[in-house]
Amino acid sequence: MFLSSPPVVESLVFSERLPPDPKTPWRTDIPLTTSHAFRYWHARWQPGAYFLRGIESPDTVADLRMPGLLAVRFEDQCW
Repeated sequence: MFLSSPPVVESLVFSERLPPDPKTPWRTDIPLTTSHAFRYWHARWQPGAYFLRGIESPDTVADLRMPGLLAVRFEDQCW
């Protein structure tokens, strides 16, 4: 039931933990859990459309003028 008619995601803010050493992100001897660096994302979804953008922090979610990575799809159109 959930997959056949998923709910609308009004607004979702989530974080991605980045490697602890940005100059050598491939190092496996440093656990990822020790990192204090995060990338934050803001997402919205509805049937036929989605919106995903990178944000500086969860506090900046309301600032729609902030430059950054953005992915949008509405029906057959993508940006």
